[in-house]
Amino acid sequence: MWWSSRISARQLAWAAGISLGSLLMYRYLQRRRRNQGTAGQAPPRYKRAFIRIDQSLIGLIIGKRGARLASLEEECKCLLTIVKLEPEKARNINDVLYLGDPGRETTAPVEEENWEDEQAKYDDLIEVPYIEVIYRSEHQLAYLQKLLKKIVAEVKKPQVVQKIGIPTESIVYVQGRYGRNLRRIYQATKAQVRILLPPDPEMDFLKGGFCNITEFEEPIPDLAPYLTTVVIRGPADSVELAQLMIQKSIESFYLKKDAVVAQTTRPEAETTLEEDLLTMERMKKALLELED
Repeated sequence: MWWSSRISARQLAWAAGISLGSLLMYRYLQRRRRNQGTAGQAPPRYKRAFIRIDQSLIGLIIGKRGARLASLEEECKCLLTIVKLEPEKARNINDVLYLGDPGRETTAPVEEENWEDEQAKYDDLIEVPYIEVIYRSEHQLAYLQKLLKKIVAEVKKPQVVQKIGIPTESIVYVQGRYGRNLRRIYQATKAQVRILLPPDPEMDFLKGGFCNITEFEEPIPDLAPYLTTVVIRGPADSVELAQLMIQKSIESFYLKKDAVVAQTTRPEAETTLEEDLLTMERMKKALLELED
């Protein structure tokens, strides 16, 4: 009977191996049957949507050096890109949201009968800005729309218009080279500053270089002849801050002008021709520095 006990031991080992393999196979099939709805499927694909924005809101949404756009991407967990599409392609896009300019008038002037036709021609010539959104779930898109509406709502403040008078001789300094100082005022206060030039042929050189200098609006009535009208548009606090910055620029102009006069004038009554030429050169350099 020694051989029967030896075979029974082998059979026992074989049966134990079969039982363990069967148990593992059973657990695997049970787990696969439980996850049959999702097993073998590809991960969810990313979706794409377009949000149309007004041209004036691009800088607001991007932020300084793209900081606000990067913050929106981090909060919503989606990829955002500012794109400009041609009018033909823009007509075929179903945008999920439109962010318009809160300060722009949407009603057409009554006296212009063909305003809609003219506006349609203008729209056909410019590219339409969009925010291209790459997202995975609808919750991300809805949260992004909520944040964008909140950003635009902060800009929707009552717009005021204020006209002030500044010395005509300080126009060049207030404007800056190629309108640099006016752009700084707009970037700091978000208030639009427009200079109304007097009908003087000597001021024509300023009209072609910068769009915020014009004479098509009505100036302040009964203004002194040595003053020029400046129109400031924007929220009340922004207009007040822009007016303060313009006043600081005018004060700086006269301080530099007095310094130039003090440096270039001499107490002696009689001067030589060489000294007069040297004085003229110094005054030219000082005036060029004032324009900068």
